[in-house]
Amino acid sequence: MNEKNVLRFNVVTDMEKERINKRITAYAQAVCDKVKQEQGKKN
Repeated sequence: MNEKNVLRFNVVTDMEKERINKRITAYAQAVCDKVKQEQGKKN
């Protein structure tokens, strides 16, 4: 692998990480909201 390919690969993985992080954050937010709703029903 030459320098250019390594650089391009790093950019791609950074974008992937960003996408994965967004997905995890959105999922965690959804779970949190659901838990809050469940607790709201009980009270």
